[in-house]
Amino acid sequence: MRRALAAGCAGMRANLKPGLLLWAVGTALVLTYALVPAARPAYDRVEGWQRDWGLWFSAVSTGLCGAVLPWLFLIGLGRIPRRERARQLAFLLVFWIYRGLEVAFFYQFQSWLFGEARSVDGSVDYGIVLAKMAFDMLVYTAFWSIPTTTLVYRWWEDCGGDFSRFRSSLDRELFTLRMPALILSAWMVWAPSVCLVYSLPSALQVPIFSIVLCFWVLLVAVVAGKRSASEAA
Repeated sequence: MRRALAAGCAGMRANLKPGLLLWAVGTALVLTYALVPAARPAYDRVEGWQRDWGLWFSAVSTGLCGAVLPWLFLIGLGRIPRRERARQLAFLLVFWIYRGLEVAFFYQFQSWLFGEARSVDGSVDYGIVLAKMAFDMLVYTAFWSIPTTTLVYRWWEDCGGDFSRFRSSLDRELFTLRMPALILSAWMVWAPSVCLVYSLPSALQVPIFSIVLCFWVLLVAVVAGKRSASEAA
């Protein structure tokens, strides 16, 4: 437990700057929606697309923001070898399109469970926002999204998609140290961000989540690249 807490605190420190930038992006999006009338037509258009296309739009938005844009960015930085580009894009698209659909269903379930945080007159019920954030972080994130993401990336990135290598890599440290550390780090970074998302109308939540996700994936990739460079030096 002490090792997991130490690793989690180290992850929090490492992700503090990306987390602050992530919160700034989320805050800017929410404040622009609430305070800038000139920007409202753009938000209304996205809201209309989400309502008209439903899960298809959720899949496209998370696939674009979680996979395609970070993939192009990493190619621009020279992080993905040419021979690995198609393979990497296919993996990212499948994973993030699926995750986008999952998040859309999860947000719908929370709306059914807790109700809508933002009323028609624009007021926000912060009790509902906090309830959704707590359920998200303590249940969905802790017991599903972080564990499954860790396992999928372990299988694909670390083991090259080889199930035999993947099975042999499932050691005690993964479940007692790495996953708890990642969960603690995710709580620090994503708790404020999902509060911002849940304060928006339901039809805007997945699109705004996708934009914040894009920044998060890019920031983590940059930070990871800097760590690898410093370790190699």
